[in-house]
Amino acid sequence: MCYNLYGDSMQKKWILIPIITLLFSCSQNKSDLYKKHISNLLDDSCVFTNYDSYFDITSKVQELENNKYKISILFSNPKNDYNDITFLLLDNEAKDVTNAPMNLGYFNDSINFVSVRSNTSDQIAIRFNFLSDKDNAHLKAVFSYKETNTINELYFHIDV
Repeated sequence: MCYNLYGDSMQKKWILIPIITLLFSCSQNKSDLYKKHISNLLDDSCVFTNYDSYFDITSKVQELENNKYKISILFSNPKNDYNDITFLLLDNEAKDVTNAPMNLGYFNDSINFVSVRSNTSDQIAIRFNFLSDKDNAHLKAVFSYKETNTINELYFHIDV
């Protein structure tokens, strides 16, 4: 029996190189998009629009012990199917991200925000929960989605 000691390992390396490159480039694109969204949210000239024609937002504040509050924000009823989405929420008072009172979002995995769920990456609702010292929240937000290789972005405010 003969074994090719070099051929098999070289083939495996050639297979791994494109996979590693693809993984790195995807994560790099999300990282760049995150930085762009943060920069735009912090920019005073950012144009904020209404989200009503995209989805519904409902919120709830629950008082906890020690003057803490649990704030829940639910995004639901998407008006269209949105692919490869991201959400980013930033406290309205933030002047920079390093000392922002709140910064949360959904950025890593590729999910779709759809009206009817047809596969495991589809979501019909997305909820964010966070704790606060205040019984309200004033947030800047960005929602992005991919549409035929173009990334569309919607910047808006959320007042709870």
